[in-house]
Amino acid sequence: VYVDSITFAPGGTQLLATGLRGDQPMAQFLEMPSLQPVAELHDPPGAFIVDARFSPDGKQILTVDESDAVSLWDAQTGVADPPFQGVAADWSADGSRFTVAAADGTVDIRNAAGGRGELTFPGREGDSAEAVYFAAGDTLIVLVTADYLGAGQQAQVLDAATGATLAEFPVNRGSLSFSADRSMLAHGEGKTVQVRAASDAFAQPAHSIAGHQADVNVTRFAPDGRLVATAADDNTVRVWTLPDPGNSPSRVF
Repeated sequence: VYVDSITFAPGGTQLLATGLRGDQPMAQFLEMPSLQPVAELHDPPGAFIVDARFSPDGKQILTVDESDAVSLWDAQTGVADPPFQGVAADWSADGSRFTVAAADGTVDIRNAAGGRGELTFPGREGDSAEAVYFAAGDTLIVLVTADYLGAGQQAQVLDAATGATLAEFPVNRGSLSFSADRSMLAHGEGKTVQVRAASDAFAQPAHSIAGHQADVNVTRFAPDGRLVATAADDNTVRVWTLPDPGNSPSRVF
């Protein structure tokens, strides 16, 4: 068995693991904490699932597979609707909608009741989508793109009602994270940690935190948003206190 992604169901009573069993795609529900298999998604797509996300109420699941298809599943029956083309997807905060980013940077907003399309925002020529997120009470969409060689990653902040670009900044996708309420985001920019707020559409860093001695590759917010932990190629994890982190971490590991 090869496991490519794992995600907890809301409430933490089950874990969904996806990947390959032999040469066949696998999407297995495991009971917590025993990790005993209890169910599977039926007929997963021909390519293995690389990302899976439960809806906030746990009744549906969005998956992205290696063939760039996004599927919407019923978590109770394990049956999926016909797939959409896309390389990334994310739920709205209330679970009534989801957003899908196609390979060319086109962003669709769809209704969770059957996946009906509501809005489409075209991508920009030369961009290739890497990730997409709802933010700020679902008023903003953060789209991460790169050039066709996978370099030059950028975050585009879109108005979720009109698709207008409100801000844009360079980002290392692997280091990007959001606070629990999606009102703040953090990412690495070289050795610096940038913390941005939704109040200005993430346009300008609210805090630029120096202290790491090598490139920052991971950021994570505490559930209450008062701390942000960062990891870098200097082999340290540092914990910073918000809203005023200064340049001295509260803990270094």
